[in-house]
Amino acid sequence: MSRSVTSLTHSKGPDYSIVVPTYRRRDSLARCLQAIEALRFPRDRFEVVVVDDGSPTPPADLVASMDPTVQARLVTTRHAGPATARNTGARLAQGRYLVFTDDDCMPHEDWLRAIDRWISSSSGDAAIGGHTVNVLTENAYAAASQGIIDYLYQYFGGYSAARRFFTSNNLVVPREEFLSLGGFNETFALAAAEDRGFAAGPIVGVQNKREGAGGGCDAERFDEVAARDAVVERIGHEFRP
Repeated sequence: MSRSVTSLTHSKGPDYSIVVPTYRRRDSLARCLQAIEALRFPRDRFEVVVVDDGSPTPPADLVASMDPTVQARLVTTRHAGPATARNTGARLAQGRYLVFTDDDCMPHEDWLRAIDRWISSSSGDAAIGGHTVNVLTENAYAAASQGIIDYLYQYFGGYSAARRFFTSNNLVVPREEFLSLGGFNETFALAAAEDRGFAAGPIVGVQNKREGAGGGCDAERFDEVAARDAVVERIGHEFRP
């Protein structure tokens, strides 16, 4: 299901498709979409694809209530986990680049502008991992989740190593390349496994699903960029009932 768009000037489609998987998180999704509405970036250059992962009540009203100058639509699927939801959004997206974030994240207003700067300065296709900040510092679950992320970033060399760890709540990849590699591994039905399970691959979270193909994708396909200025704030965590 989708709503009409009143402002669309980019005849060849947007440059970026922001893909947001969601499941039973109306309040945090509403804040995520409000943050996306506040992005300081040309409206005709991005779209928003919200993929509901089988929630009892899909958030159609939240998507429909977004500013009409934002190209936004809702896709509903059976409950199969965030990896499947992200892949569904990727297949239906129209942008050249897929920009993944989560329903418990609030991008900073310059988030997409920072991503665009990094891509524009790249000599070829770029895969970008942004910086994620936990704002629920008093919440033990959120702190534990962030601690895992921080440890893995450090383990794989932080923001300066040739091989980096990128989480799927702040990840940018070229759409055609992502699809050609098979997307996220859909056998991971829970949050946090589909990206963290593939740290051995050059692009974390992206795996060719063919038997024997190995993890990740060919490093020569991408310029890998760890963008500290492409920031999202986490207002939730994976550990939920």
